[in-house]
Amino acid sequence: MLEGTQATGAQAFSATASDLSLVDPQLLLAAPDTISRTHTPLTAVANRTRGLDLSDDEPEPSRKRQRRKGDDRVDLGQAIAGMAKELRLSRESNRELAGTPQERAMELLNKEYDDRLDDEAFLEAVDLFESDAKARAFITLKPGHRRDRWLEIAISKELLPQR
Repeated sequence: MLEGTQATGAQAFSATASDLSLVDPQLLLAAPDTISRTHTPLTAVANRTRGLDLSDDEPEPSRKRQRRKGDDRVDLGQAIAGMAKELRLSRESNRELAGTPQERAMELLNKEYDDRLDDEAFLEAVDLFESDAKARAFITLKPGHRRDRWLEIAISKELLPQR
């Protein structure tokens, strides 16, 4: 197949097919000292194909990858943990925003005003939230004195002091 072909180059090794069949490949790998200087070792060929041209006198490059300038590496475990945390917070936030304004207003009323309203005042607030506009206003107001005062005026009742 390769009859009459000759390799060229600094470390070329030419042989006919019959010459190569005489040499046991296992012996060549086991005893590299017995190979003539015109033979290119397999590691040098492999490294040259990766863009590294090594001569027989150079030591094999270390297996560690060196960091390139500007190469910011991130710990994969930390990245996944951070993404999981953000996803959990996003789901919790979406759960709070889920539902109609009336449902959200009722949840807020139960959560923050249950102990500050007597039964009659609580039921009046529930009736108040039948109006979409009033439910939205209640949700939109920031927690504090203004929202408390808005609720007191809307239901015509005073809130009990905070505990």
